[in-house]
Amino acid sequence: MMIVAAKQDARFLIARDGILEEAKVFRIEKRRYSDREGHFKVRGHGIEVSSGAVYEEPKEAMLRDFLARFIAVTKDLLLKYDFGNVIIFIPENLKKLVINALPSYFQKKISAVFYGNYFKYHPFKLLEKMKTESSNKIPPSNLKPEAKKILDRPKKTSTAKI
Repeated sequence: MMIVAAKQDARFLIARDGILEEAKVFRIEKRRYSDREGHFKVRGHGIEVSSGAVYEEPKEAMLRDFLARFIAVTKDLLLKYDFGNVIIFIPENLKKLVINALPSYFQKKISAVFYGNYFKYHPFKLLEKMKTESSNKIPPSNLKPEAKKILDRPKKTSTAKI
């Protein structure tokens, strides 16, 4: 299983029978506020110093929503699929939050973590990155045969002229 996560997006890929398929994708939309509920004013010495609306911090709320959805999708996929290894592509600032939020039995399946925002990358580019940068991160004995087939597949070159 490969998990590609960003600040508000996540994509879950499953390798089976030499095929890499997208199992689930989700995106958490930014919150939009339509009113000014919770208006406040700060006054001092008869002067209004500041005023505004009491809003939930958008980044924190979005991250909380993302983590809740991420964990729910992960648990759902654990019930549907049987996989041995998990490879995660995630921005470094989210690593601790996301990995610590996962159940411990799922954390034990993590074999490699790559830092960066790779959400928009094609799955084959992710496989190439794994092959070139992680030869020391993923012991070949830990890979399932399906993952080995995908990683060992010869590269196709295009001969088309533009």
